[in-house]
Amino acid sequence: MASAGATLAPAARPAIILLRIPCVAATLAPVTRVSLSALLGLALWGAAATSFAQVDARSVQPGATPGAAATRDAREARGEGETEQQRLPWRGSTFLFDQSVTAQTVGIGKDYQSRDDVYELWFAFKPRYTFFERGKEALTLHLWMNLYLELTNSDTTTTQHEPVIGPTTLWGLYTYTFHEHAGYRTAASIGPRMIFPTDRASRNAGQLFGLGAMAAATQTVPLAPETARAFTSL
Repeated sequence: MASAGATLAPAARPAIILLRIPCVAATLAPVTRVSLSALLGLALWGAAATSFAQVDARSVQPGATPGAAATRDAREARGEGETEQQRLPWRGSTFLFDQSVTAQTVGIGKDYQSRDDVYELWFAFKPRYTFFERGKEALTLHLWMNLYLELTNSDTTTTQHEPVIGPTTLWGLYTYTFHEHAGYRTAASIGPRMIFPTDRASRNAGQLFGLGAMAAATQTVPLAPETARAFTSL
């Protein structure tokens, strides 16, 4: 047994002991017990190392724990997630294109005394800038510019195909939402308005600018589900 103890002391290498089994039969039983003990010790050491690795991995990535994941999901549901992109301040800006034609141009209606065909294009640029939008309150600035182009030779313009600039309006709005639920929204807006005489008629009348105020009340009614691409509200 002293020799067996001396054999196990260096580093507990079961492979070397098993190589000596065919030569020394008397040491078979002790070696078998020592091998099982060594294997059991290695298994316990491996399990401990695995558990330590899992603990270290969770400490490095706190978001991987169930508690942190639940907290993150709750923040994203409330719209407070860190990955949520900020809304653009120019949202709601529009560019409008419209075509108009008179009935006599397309030959509809009774006889007329003189022919004056009108086919006109209308371009409108309506940028909108949002200064802030918090909860039920919002402050926005709006601009409306117009351009008309007549493609026929009507007497509404001096020259043929003459582009005509329309009036330009600038206004700011403070909006307060009184109620908003399930697609229904009730709100009121108020703010100043300024008109610039960029059109020829206003300039010929001697107008320098127009200053006033505007107020509006809006009621939104849902039409289609939120996932629809068009006609979601009225």
